[in-house]
Amino acid sequence: MIADPIRDAEMPPADETRLVGPAAPSASAAPNAPTAPSEDGPSLAPGTVVLHTYRITRLIGRGGMGEIYQAEHCDQRTLHAIKIIRPDLVGDESIVSLFLREAGALRKIRHAAIVSYDGLFRDATGRLHLVMEYVDGPSLRDRLRQGPLAPHEIAQLRDRLAAGLAEAHDKGIYHRDLSPDNVILEHGLLERAKLIDFGIARFADPSMRTLVGSRFAGKLSWASPEQIGLFGAQVDGRSDIYSLGLVLAAAARGRPLEMGKTMMATVEARKTTPELDGVPPGLVTQITRMLAPDPRDRPQSMRSLVDEAQPDRSRWSALLRSRPVQGAALLLALAAGAGLWWWSGSDIPPATSTPALLMSAPPGAAEPAQKLDREQLPRILRLAPAEIFAAGQRFLTEQRDADTALVLWEEASRRGSGDAAFGLAQFYDPNVRTTGPNPFSAPNPTRAREFYALALQRGIGIARARLQALDNAESAR
Repeated sequence: MIADPIRDAEMPPADETRLVGPAAPSASAAPNAPTAPSEDGPSLAPGTVVLHTYRITRLIGRGGMGEIYQAEHCDQRTLHAIKIIRPDLVGDESIVSLFLREAGALRKIRHAAIVSYDGLFRDATGRLHLVMEYVDGPSLRDRLRQGPLAPHEIAQLRDRLAAGLAEAHDKGIYHRDLSPDNVILEHGLLERAKLIDFGIARFADPSMRTLVGSRFAGKLSWASPEQIGLFGAQVDGRSDIYSLGLVLAAAARGRPLEMGKTMMATVEARKTTPELDGVPPGLVTQITRMLAPDPRDRPQSMRSLVDEAQPDRSRWSALLRSRPVQGAALLLALAAGAGLWWWSGSDIPPATSTPALLMSAPPGAAEPAQKLDREQLPRILRLAPAEIFAAGQRFLTEQRDADTALVLWEEASRRGSGDAAFGLAQFYDPNVRTTGPNPFSAPNPTRAREFYALALQRGIGIARARLQALDNAESAR
């Protein structure tokens, strides 16, 4: 079922949305007559026809401002979700503004990962009805009750939600209320996840005033530091990146991070990057970047997350069709147990997470537990970044396949691996490559700086010294 997206705009009493089960039909109610609102029951009974078009099927959820129903189009027999203002709040202009803003946001965004807008209507009494696509499936919060997602499932969820949010951000719309109960998994499929509830979305257009202004909006456990007034209190797309990081961490752990239940605890928790205990190592680097307290230290756009996550298939095909590296002498400096490079001075750390599929054989074994070849690349690509990086190490050391190793490291770097970014920097760094030719490229200090900076941003501290060495070499010329 689609989760209830209606709540108090300023400060919800709790971080969980109240959900209620389907309402039972009233035997005495006329088919087209709404029931009187009650403390516990819905204001519309199943069978009620609204707007002369939609027949109410059941109540999905209720909140402090309204109700959301499943309804069937009387003629087309299609299912829809209809959000309706509570009868006693029809004249409340602040509530009306929320509905109008959500409708305006959804109307502008057309993306498979965003619930579709079907129209905004008023009935004869002036009561607003926001008609949306009905998404049949559980919320991400419901799914996580079954346990954490696997790394490749988290990557799938990240790619889907980031792509939808990137489209919203391109339209100048920032969600501000990302949480697992605002992510619906159509038919239970992660690849068909959809975002709902743009009721407190912020618009980049200054003429589109936000009801809550500079006051808190959203849910405490999932809010960014700037939503609660820290780091300049400027809410933009980077705020959604932070909240998405919290959602991904919860998906990886099967439970949310402890980010505070009161305002004071929430503020304190937002001053430092949270500990990501329980998050698989291959995901830690990117989620850590997303959860940087200062928005300037996070990825600067949702589009950059999408670009990192989406492999360039044509680039892969071209590189893997390229002529293999000629001359085994180029790789003779690879010493077992001593390093992975044909140049001196390499100190790239080993991969932090290597699954059994990618592990080498124990010492003394004649062959690896499972020999790698390029036919396994589709499976490797579904792994976490650190695991892709580890596969590249094996291709280089075991297969002497430097082409594939480089491609895997580039892919791991695009997906957030600091180790891979550091390794790629060394391909280009003239200070590091001192004992032999690089089979891929000529020295390129500019490219080396780019990758070292990326590695430093992702927590590889030694990259700072390498950047300084490049600067010193440049000054000495």
